[in-house]
Amino acid sequence: MKEIYSEGKNIKRYLKNKVRFSLGLVITYLMTGVVSFSNPIENNENKVLNSTETGFSILENQFVNNATITGIENGSYFTGISGGFNSVITNGETGKINFTGDSSLGIRGHYSEVHNEGEISVFGKNAVGISLSNSTGINNGVIKTDGIGGMGVLAFQNSTFTNNGTIEVLGESLNNNNITSGIDAQGKARVENNGIIKTVGWAAFGMRSNGVAVNGIDGKIITSGTNGNGMYSQRDAKTDEGIIVNLGLVETTGESAVGMSTDRGEVHNRGYIKTGGIAAAGMRINNGLGINEKDGKIETTGDGARGITVDTYLEGYTSKGINKGQIITSGKRANGIEARDGIMENSGTIKTTGEKARGIILKNSNGVNDTDGKIFTEGERAYGVYAYEGSTAINKGSISTEGYKSYGMRVSNIADFKDILNGKPDLKQIYSYEDFNTKIATGENRGDIKTTGESSYGISATNGVSI
Repeated sequence: MKEIYSEGKNIKRYLKNKVRFSLGLVITYLMTGVVSFSNPIENNENKVLNSTETGFSILENQFVNNATITGIENGSYFTGISGGFNSVITNGETGKINFTGDSSLGIRGHYSEVHNEGEISVFGKNAVGISLSNSTGINNGVIKTDGIGGMGVLAFQNSTFTNNGTIEVLGESLNNNNITSGIDAQGKARVENNGIIKTVGWAAFGMRSNGVAVNGIDGKIITSGTNGNGMYSQRDAKTDEGIIVNLGLVETTGESAVGMSTDRGEVHNRGYIKTGGIAAAGMRINNGLGINEKDGKIETTGDGARGITVDTYLEGYTSKGINKGQIITSGKRANGIEARDGIMENSGTIKTTGEKARGIILKNSNGVNDTDGKIFTEGERAYGVYAYEGSTAINKGSISTEGYKSYGMRVSNIADFKDILNGKPDLKQIYSYEDFNTKIATGENRGDIKTTGESSYGISATNGVSI
């Protein structure tokens, strides 16, 4: 009885929102759970909704909106179209869903298909353009949101979504309950961008995923704002996949902005990541795996901007960064790869330009510049490889540095020191420094090191360090 009563309430709700049923159809649905319609429903008349009202609720049918659906002034919790149980919902080329109100929703799909060919604009806190639950969705039109915690598309459970159009998101993220993102994939959802995603706002995300998110070859993700993030993945539960892949363009602008990042997930770049801003990063790996593939390119501009950062801060996890492609950085202390409590491997090319812009920095980490690895640095004290505090650095490839005191490899176990000259300079020259730390770092060179510049040496090491 409870199940029949619940289904009866659903039928009444759909009737209230002008979806017509015959008595025979209602009885068939209650008995079999299946409803079949011969003719799709079309809306060609503009409609204004009250707060909390749903414009159209569709069950087991096709629905096309060719008109404009809006909400009253100073309203909230609007829903343009809600589709459930094998419905096919289309916002046509002339269709517009425009709301200004907190927690408003353009289209909801539950076990349905959702297509946007027109325009969806939802402005307000926690407003969402399209929400999918165990559904499929495609955007060939335009989706816009403006407000804290706004999302262009929210896909969860086993949903899939593809963007071939434009998604524009304005607004900042405040906390985990107020995340601003272009496309947000949760659970086992799979999402792909072949169009354009633009975000503007503090800590706004282009694509954020617990499932699988792909920026396709033609996909462009452009973010602007402090702490902005082009693509982000995370694994919270054992069922989460937390995988992001870039085949196209990810471009970020803003202080501490990141092209691609993960927490306990995986990052793969086969496209182009471009960042601009102080302390920005092309790729950030926390407690997970990140790979810049052979055809991947990372380019950063700004003081303190890094190509790849690797960090482990959770027990039981290991962070690993691998570069097989190109990393190009420009700016003071703009390092190519920086690892803290992690592992890094370079078999690609790293080029840095700027004062103290090091090719590779290792802190309590293990790093290898492999046989095919090439490191080029240009700038004062721009070391090729710098390892300290318990790190192990191995060079099997080539390192070329240019600039005052731009050592090929420097191995240190102290943070505060002064120089003590111990011999004549050549490629095997070793410096020794006063030691204030008990952690030991080691360095090994099996490849080629070339330095150009005053007081520049192939290898530099501190007291207690083994080479």
